[in-house]
Amino acid sequence: MTIYAFYRHFIGAITNIVLNYFLIRELGIIGAAWATLLSYMLASYLIDYFFCKMRKSFYMKTLSIFPVFLKR
Repeated sequence: MTIYAFYRHFIGAITNIVLNYFLIRELGIIGAAWATLLSYMLASYLIDYFFCKMRKSFYMKTLSIFPVFLKR
């Protein structure tokens, strides 16, 4: 599982750098804040969907965000 954590953090860092490059030019400090939020969301939530061993974690996080989908 350590390798998945590495990939998550690496993809998050690369995403943050790329988004900062484009968004700071357009929006300044607000763009930097958006870049950080989007890259954090990608790294901590969405990446789990793409790794088979982490998909259960993705579904658990989704259910914690949207408890309406819990089965009764």
